[in-house]
Amino acid sequence: MEEIVRFEYPTGLVEDKVIGITGAGHGLGQAMALGLGHFGAHIVAASRTLEECEAVAQEVRGMGRRALAVRTDVTKLEDLQRLVDETMKEFGRIDVLIHNAGGGWLKDAIDTDLQHYEFHEQLNLRSTFFIDQYVAKVMIPRRKGKIINVSSTSGLLVRPGDSNELAAAMARLMDDPELRRRLAQAGRRRVAEEFNLEKNTARLADVLRRRLRPD
Repeated sequence: MEEIVRFEYPTGLVEDKVIGITGAGHGLGQAMALGLGHFGAHIVAASRTLEECEAVAQEVRGMGRRALAVRTDVTKLEDLQRLVDETMKEFGRIDVLIHNAGGGWLKDAIDTDLQHYEFHEQLNLRSTFFIDQYVAKVMIPRRKGKIINVSSTSGLLVRPGDSNELAAAMARLMDDPELRRRLAQAGRRRVAEEFNLEKNTARLADVLRRRLRPD
């Protein structure tokens, strides 16, 4: 928390914005939720473990903001839709989506089976496409909103045994050009950002400061 709030954000940048964050139960997602809550945002904290995201939501409420915790397994499309539905029911809008959930584990390409491959595809690629789609459907009528996808340096670096995460992270970084075009027609930017997920709060703060500026 201290690493986030020591950076100065322009006054009112996220004040009263409804920001949904996947993977918000711990790590980078938790840091974003608490940091953005500190600067005035209302937070929807989503993760597989309800207790973790409820703890984050409770801390945000302690800052005087509104917060909602939603148990979300991003590999399940019904959970992604429920996340959007519950957010709309509670807040009536989604101003920003930060799709941060993702990951994987190492396995050599020669030894990768279909189950291992499909898990990474569902976690990193399919979840990105469909959560972006579901959120875009509620942003487009308002002609307002931002979508930020957080990927990994695994999409840029080749490491031994990292073939599945490499492929999935590369796909997330490539983005979907048709969805990007559709959102651009509605007057919004869509951003795919990559982060080193280990101890990179300085760059995170800088990117969020730039990307959350009004269009």
